[in-house]
Amino acid sequence: MRFDTLTVDLLRYVASYGSRVLHLSSDFFKPDCLCIEGDNLMTKKLSKDELYKSFWDDYRPGQNRKLPVNCVVLAMPESQALGEAFVDVGVGHVLTFAFKKDIDRDSSVFNQLLANRYNYIYTFVTAFYIGLVQEKTVIAAY
Repeated sequence: MRFDTLTVDLLRYVASYGSRVLHLSSDFFKPDCLCIEGDNLMTKKLSKDELYKSFWDDYRPGQNRKLPVNCVVLAMPESQALGEAFVDVGVGHVLTFAFKKDIDRDSSVFNQLLANRYNYIYTFVTAFYIGLVQEKTVIAAY
């Protein structure tokens, strides 16, 4: 088990050596982007296409190679497109979250709603991991 800051080096490490479960979360929110720590502690946002270009070129569909990861948990709102990227590179189990996008980002309730969404995600993920620790299958834990 390893807890680490999400950086370019960590993504390259996972692409090279793999992981049984890769849990990714972020305090920064940009729909369908992975926010990692960039230069000078600045947040760098990576889209699905940027992940392919920077880390997974060898794992693109048709390359007959799979990213050596069994399960990915994207514990962040609106992570479907990122999830598709992990499926495309051969990850067998990918957990993403989607919420209705009916709240204007400039409204006064958006930040409160976002905090509630993270609470829902972490409540679900905690129960999911308890299932895995109890040696349930990924599907049963879900």
